[in-house]
Amino acid sequence: AGWAESLGGEGEMRVLRDQLARIAPCGPIRPAW
Repeated sequence: AGWAESLGGEGEMRVLRDQLARIAPCGPIRPAW
């Protein structure tokens, strides 16, 4: 993912975390972070 890579490791994880929180805030795939 080019947009994620440009942010760097820390930023990428933060973005992915935010995306997951929006897509499935209380779904079956609940991240433990």
